[in-house]
Amino acid sequence: MILDAVQPPRKDSDPAVPQSGSGVPCSALVRSGRRHDVWGMDRIVLETNTRLGVNVCPELNIRDQTELAVWAEEHGSDDFWIAEVSDPDAFVVATAAALASSRVRLGTAIVPLGPRSVPTLAAAAASVAQVSNERFVLGVGVSSHAIIESWHGVTYGRPLERAGDSIPVLRAILAGDRTDVDLASVRTSGYRLRNTPVLSVPVMLAALKQTMSRLHARGLLAISLPTSPLRCIGRHSDGMDTRTRSSRRKPPGSAVTWTACVLRSATG
Repeated sequence: MILDAVQPPRKDSDPAVPQSGSGVPCSALVRSGRRHDVWGMDRIVLETNTRLGVNVCPELNIRDQTELAVWAEEHGSDDFWIAEVSDPDAFVVATAAALASSRVRLGTAIVPLGPRSVPTLAAAAASVAQVSNERFVLGVGVSSHAIIESWHGVTYGRPLERAGDSIPVLRAILAGDRTDVDLASVRTSGYRLRNTPVLSVPVMLAALKQTMSRLHARGLLAISLPTSPLRCIGRHSDGMDTRTRSSRRKPPGSAVTWTACVLRSATG
């Protein structure tokens, strides 16, 4: 990674950033070969061919998140990622953002595996893909013991196994297949979408730790969401690359993000 001037002074002519309280927490993805002036992190350049996007905090309501999606599209963002903890429902936010935008790619980052069945997740993803003109990415993760068991009453079990079982079934349903699986953590028979997406809906797995990122090397599309400092991001992605090279299967791709909190100072 090459970082060039992470946070220079903001100019009066720079576009205003939508504010929520004291700032807008977001994750930034950047594209190679271009320089961007985005949310206080100007002119970040990466050696790899990646995308520029934001991942807003789930504390914002649907209206605020939708307005931020429109703002992000107008200011050159490639992607708009929607988090879900309790509410609002990430698929509802994605639908509202899809109807208010025309270009930016929308995705969940993330919705948990477990509270919703695999067919329910596939149906929601296919519906948002339809209303967004195929601009949707489904990002899922195993979440936490507290959210899965305490909040939703679902057994947390073996999260790595649950992810490995769920994602191939999700991809098969989104491709139009009828289900007939009886796995350790996924059981479904006879389910098929009535409206299969025209284009393939990418399914991304949140890989916060090395254990989960092993699924990346097994051919699953992964999105890594490290909370490490910027200087550690290279080591994290290098680890994923090493596991990929040691695998016989080539994964479709990955997305690596880091979290930043963008603030507006008293002087602008």
